[in-house]
Amino acid sequence: MGRQALQSARLADIQGGMAGLVPDLFPDIFPGMFDSGNSSGNPAIVAEDVTGGFKYKDFNGVRYRQGLNDKTDVSLNDITQGQLGDCYFMAALGAIARIKPDWIKGLIKENKEDPKDKAAVTSYSVTFYDSDLDAVTEKITPSFPVTTYGNPAYAQSGDYDSANQSYELWPMIMEKAYAKWYDGYANIESGYVDTALRQLTGKSASMHYRDWSLTWYLGTENEPILDWVTRMNTDFLANKAVCVTTYDKGSKKSNLGKAKNGVEVIGSHVYVVTSIKLDGAKTTVTLYNPHGSDLDPNTQDHPILDLTQFEAYIYRYASLDESLK
Repeated sequence: MGRQALQSARLADIQGGMAGLVPDLFPDIFPGMFDSGNSSGNPAIVAEDVTGGFKYKDFNGVRYRQGLNDKTDVSLNDITQGQLGDCYFMAALGAIARIKPDWIKGLIKENKEDPKDKAAVTSYSVTFYDSDLDAVTEKITPSFPVTTYGNPAYAQSGDYDSANQSYELWPMIMEKAYAKWYDGYANIESGYVDTALRQLTGKSASMHYRDWSLTWYLGTENEPILDWVTRMNTDFLANKAVCVTTYDKGSKKSNLGKAKNGVEVIGSHVYVVTSIKLDGAKTTVTLYNPHGSDLDPNTQDHPILDLTQFEAYIYRYASLDESLK
């Protein structure tokens, strides 16, 4: 699915598209191999967005802020994707923030390098982990891509303090640093959520599909859906930052539509798992959509799937191989 659809409604991510193909095939092995042509030190804005008037703007803000619906200052509901097809990365951020907010805090360091104003934050140093699980650091300034209206173009801010016109910056900081590592925002469009989980934690992560090994024995296409969800629940309860990927809307197995609570389920998209209620045929799975907007994870605005819907919509899930707690 192309960028036109992303820019008009952000109803799908280009999970399997050509954009970002090299980062997909060689995740974090060759970050920085592309020439962004940006002499400012900022990662290049997507070319067609530059044509559309997007540019960099300095932002006044703080790394973290505890908002009205936040239990902590780093919260899952700080995540709002914006006009970039990087749901896999934003979902991984959200899944980690949900179970261990302090982990996110440990990734972002403030730098105060202005000799005339020693209290001023001049840049941020952000830690990621490469394919060998070695720590790497990207340094960025508090300047972010904006639309022609001056609003954040890609990752949005968390909680906004209107009285002081101050933004909560941590999602924007993390995305910009990731784009710098890959030498441009275009190079982080499309990717794998298990890779992003590993890059953010330094811990191994895996994709999990329904088990086909019992096909010959059970005479079914693959393992029973309740068994698969039960397997996922084990990882969820172990605090392994579980995310799910939906089928491609154009595939034969798409069957995407509304969730149990009436919310539309988006194809080729990554969601954060926020709740699993195992109850036999009445089992439900609640998801958080990284598109976010003003959606409150404590309300009915995010999808709640029953087993039939989960089987129809969900292609795979990703998790860390060990607990983050």
